[in-house]
Amino acid sequence: PLPPLRALSAYNFFFRDERERILHPHVSPDWSETKKTKLLQEHWWQDRSKKRKHRKTHGKINFTTLSKLISARWRELPEDRKDFYRQIASRD
Repeated sequence: PLPPLRALSAYNFFFRDERERILHPHVSPDWSETKKTKLLQEHWWQDRSKKRKHRKTHGKINFTTLSKLISARWRELPEDRKDFYRQIASRD
């Protein structure tokens, strides 16, 4: 059996969500309970039985730039929006 998944922080969930918005600009922010459940299920239902294949880059933005952009957005995020991700992390 595989060990349990490590709990993710609020920032980890924000990073995953914000990355999708950056790579797919047509995706609008969603602060619903449905979105919370979706983010948790994506984390919980990861197939960890095999090593992840190397993915080709999407070519839109490199990881360093992406992470700097997302961390700046996290710092500017209002507390009520951070609480959205904190609630997800507390359920994880």
